[in-house]
Amino acid sequence: MQVERHDIRTRDGHRLDAELATPAEPTWGLVLAHPHPQYGGSMHNHVIETLFRAMPDHGAVAMRLNFRGVGTSQGSFDDGNAERLDLLAAVETVSELLGRDAHGVILAGYSFGADIALAIDHLSISGWWAVAPPLSVHPADAYLAATDPRPKRVLVPELDEFNPPAQAQPKLADWVNVDPATLPGTGHMLENQGPVLVTDLAAFADLVASQV
Repeated sequence: MQVERHDIRTRDGHRLDAELATPAEPTWGLVLAHPHPQYGGSMHNHVIETLFRAMPDHGAVAMRLNFRGVGTSQGSFDDGNAERLDLLAAVETVSELLGRDAHGVILAGYSFGADIALAIDHLSISGWWAVAPPLSVHPADAYLAATDPRPKRVLVPELDEFNPPAQAQPKLADWVNVDPATLPGTGHMLENQGPVLVTDLAAFADLVASQV
């Protein structure tokens, strides 16, 4: 696996700090979105770090990025609105790197990053994978993934302090082609859940590839 720094440009002209991990034989793309910037979230969050390091072994060209205003990324925090442009830029970049023979790009996010991921759409996205999404950063009708037929996997921690299963399940009830699951015995911080998350995302990638 090769890891390199990779700057990307948003549609509104900001340069974002990103890293790209490339396996020897890539078959799909992955964009990873980090937790809330105003609460210490960055692309070096432990969940994002674990997935970024592990998924190239499963064939992914993996990109993680700092949202605008985080680290050396230009711009400033925009309450989750302009951050959608940040993820779109990353999806477009990874899609271009993959070419036409790959299975598309899975957009994955944790917490705030999950909400931003679920609120964007792009032709290159083959599926959405979200862990501990608050489902509150945007109004309900802003989650574009909700009505999209492409597959979605949503993992909700059993002890989540912000959006536990009892609250999340009604919000997801009308979503199209969504596969929700509860992560037992863990809260929003997902302590020691790295292996579980890697296994789940790898299985979701296999499912998406089988449907392409």
